Order: sequence, then C-alpha cells, then structure tokens
Amino acid sequence: MHAYNVSKDLRAFADMAKKRPQDGGATYAFKAAFTCAEVRRFPDVTSGNNADQALMARKQTALNELRERCKGFLPDELTPIRLGEQFKYKSSSGDVLEQNRSKLDQVLEELARGKVLSAEYRRKLLNEMVDLQDPVAISSAGMISGLHVNEKSEESVWFDGKLYSGKADADRILDAWVWAACQFGTDCTANSLELLGSCVTNNKCFDSSDLYFRDKYASQPAVFEQLTTQRDIIANAIRTRDFSKLIKP
Repeated sequence: MHAYNVSKDLRAFADMAKKRPQDGGATYAFKAAFTCAEVRRFPDVTSGNNADQALMARKQTALNELRERCKGFLPDELTPIRLGEQFKYKSSSGDVLEQNRSKLDQVLEELARGKVLSAEYRRKLLNEMVDLQDPVAISSAGMISGLHVNEKSEESVWFDGKLYSGKADADRILDAWVWAACQFGTDCTANSLELLGSCVTNNKCFDSSDLYFRDKYASQPAVFEQLTTQRDIIANAIRTRDFSKLIKP
C-alpha cells in the first residue's frame, strides 16, 4: 500500500502493481483506476462572492494534485467496462488480498444466515490479515470479526466486552478502526488520496486524519474520548496480536 500512497503517477503504479498479484498488486491496480475514474468526475472548483477564498484555494490545490497523479490514465481506460475488466482480474490473477477478501465475504454471508463463525476462526482470519500488513485488509477483518447477530437477526458489534447495537456506536467503532489504521500503514497526511478527495468534495480541508476526527467529534467531547480509547485499543491489539478485546470469546 505504501507504493500506492506515495505514487505521483497512478497509471504507472497500476501497470507495475497488476504484475504482482502475490503482493495484492491487482487489488491496488484496480483501486488506482477506480480512484482516478472518480477524480475525472470531480467538477472544477468554483467560488461565489461570499466563498471562503482560502478554502477555495486549498480545494483547487487538492484537485490539481489529484488530476496530476491521475493524468497518465486515458479516458477509455476508466470507463465502467474497463473498470469491470480490472475488477474481474483481481480474482482471476490469484491476488492475495482478493482471496482474503473472499474469506471476509464468507463471514458476512454466514451472518446474513444468522450464524456467527467461531471465535477461533475469526481470530485466525484476523491474524492472517495482519500477516499481510495491509491496513485496509486489517481494518476490514477487524470490524467484520466483531460483528454479531441475535436471535432476531439484528446486527451488533462486540468491542472490549460490550455489544453495541446502535448505528451511532457502530459508526464510531468503524471510525476507530479507520483512525487506528494510521498506526499500521494508512497514509493519514494531507497528501493522502482520501484527504485530498475529501477536501475537494467537502467544505473543509484537513492536514491529517487526526484533525479530521477532532473536527468531526468537536461537539461531542465525551464521544471523542471514547473514540480515542477505542482507537488505542485497536492499535495495541494489532501490534501485540492480542485480539481479546476485538473478538467475542
């Protein structure tokens, strides 16, 4: 993922990455193309008389950076048909991240049937994802491994000894996973593709994911404190491979 994060030419990166499915390259080659297809749809930045000119300047700078990284792609390489072909290639190439994503899909399919796979299986699966050292795979596996359903097929999330069934709780735990991923490989700086895209499409721009989450929860200090605690629990669990606070026994 590091090569994807730092690439200034996502077209060249995709060409290189798809030749390395054993390292998850096909997944990131598709991600590069998909990201650039979205960037092509971003409209030019326009500002009215009452617009915050400093914000508009940051949005324009972010858009310019994204377009520069994506300029190597030809328009016909980013059509739905071509993206579909790349999506299929992830599976046919034997891409290791795609293979492990299929295992996560199996967990979700069993949940849809009202069945929670054993804690032993989920620990093994999360451990395999940590072995891959891919922050997106780790976060996905961690969040999915904490999902449960009750006898009414209602979904909940288990975390640190508690079951959370409310959407706000689930969203906060998801945010904790996203934020924690900054400590195991995700680019969380102002130049990350995610924060650049967020800057272009929203009315706020941030220099880091830390600042993004501080702003998001600024009006909820108690919730932010809980989020920070959960982030730290996740980061420590991944570092030590002690998943006892992430996966219900």
